[in-house]
Amino acid sequence: MGRRRDTTPPDTSITGGPSGTINQNSATFTFTGSDNVTSTANLRYSYNLDGGAWSTPSTSTSASLTGLGAGAHTFNVRAVDQANNVDSTPASRSFSVATTTTTTRIRKNQANLTANERAAFVSAVKALKSDGRYDMIVNEHRTAMLSIRPDPAHGGPAFFAWHRECLRRYELLLQSVNPSVTLPYWDWTRDGSATSSIWGADFMGGNGDASSDWRVTSGPFAYSTGEWTLTVNDTPDTPPYLRRTFGLSGDALPTSTQVNSALTMVPYDASPWNFDTDINRSFRKYTEWNIHDVTHRWVGGNMLQAASPNDPVFFLHHCNLDRLWAMWQRRNATEPYLPSSGGPTGHNIDDPMWPWASESNPPTPRKMLDHRALGYTYDDEASW
Repeated sequence: MGRRRDTTPPDTSITGGPSGTINQNSATFTFTGSDNVTSTANLRYSYNLDGGAWSTPSTSTSASLTGLGAGAHTFNVRAVDQANNVDSTPASRSFSVATTTTTTRIRKNQANLTANERAAFVSAVKALKSDGRYDMIVNEHRTAMLSIRPDPAHGGPAFFAWHRECLRRYELLLQSVNPSVTLPYWDWTRDGSATSSIWGADFMGGNGDASSDWRVTSGPFAYSTGEWTLTVNDTPDTPPYLRRTFGLSGDALPTSTQVNSALTMVPYDASPWNFDTDINRSFRKYTEWNIHDVTHRWVGGNMLQAASPNDPVFFLHHCNLDRLWAMWQRRNATEPYLPSSGGPTGHNIDDPMWPWASESNPPTPRKMLDHRALGYTYDDEASW
């Protein structure tokens, strides 16, 4: 009597991947299967997007999709066993891409912006301020910083990842006003004085006036314009006007020597994953304390507060920190994000980050590791 032929198809299930709305043009799905004869390890998988052609079956249990267009999509995957039985009811997952363009954004050094680019950026920032969306971001940062210690955004491993997501969302808001606008960065090692171009009257405005409580009186964000009143503050008695106190703290802006020291420091972070981490054993701690913090103190005024994004230069400062992290990642490609577990809530690699944790596809540090996958690059990456 001959051996009975296997005619039972396998079952397929999706184990990971987006199921809600994502703000990027790429997605990765993971999947598995089971069969009455073929072991899971020997199953092959074929997938398609939106009912297109099925891929050639392979044993890979993940699929990365790039170049996704805006709108609704459905990812389908089916298992194939060793008898070539195909799951007749493929596993499916629907999701949406919120981006309106798949063009990679190029973030430029603010010193290289044209006059028109500077004007467009300032105009977009003011538009967000006028409709309340700018203050929404200020409030998120303020609330994070005044919460637990270490808070969701500072003093722990997710420092870079949290701010990368914050900047990404801010940039998308700017582009909802003007699609041509990208977030510029402030390279303090090259533009490290009170007379640098960043402080021009057509851009960030200058230092505060010592005789007027250090109130900023020049540029588009001066209180006198009537378009930049601070409404989200640390305390009720915080003045409604932007303040700066360049260099009053005694700190100097970061130097190339300090940046080079940061770029050679490994590992990414170290136990106990908080403010007590040894500054000489952690890229994150060294950079946060010796580069990030001193710049906030040098600018002074509102940059010393939890509501520091009230000063628009906050985003240019953090954009350069994001650039520095991307540069460190490239030069230390074998160094992983740490920790995978055991760190403070919100700081482990797969922890959803506050205040976005309740979203259907919340950002995690892992999702922040590849800035190019998030849709942007920096203008000097060829030199890294």
